Amino acid sequence: MNAGYKDAIIRTVDTNVVVLAVAYFQDLKNIGNLWIAFGTGQDFRYIPVHEVARSIGPDMANSLPFFHALSGCDTTSQFANHGKNSA
Repeated sequence: MNAGYKDAIIRTVDTNVVVLAVAYFQDLKNIGNLWIAFGTGQDFRYIPVHEVARSIGPDMANSLPFFHALSGCDTTSQFANHGKNSA
């Protein structure tokens, strides 16, 4: 049920949530602006998911979960005999 709200905010400290929010923002038809309140302490910031998703486009946004799983996901293991490097 959409009570007429056009803006939403998600509070998280997990980069996986940020990646998924950007990747799937285009599928949230009723949301105009989506913000993520990310981090803690001095590293806390608001990320405008709607701006990030629109600036990188739908093709790149759809590829973010795959790229994140290979390069930055906290729980992805390395390939056999190959370490995981940072992007």
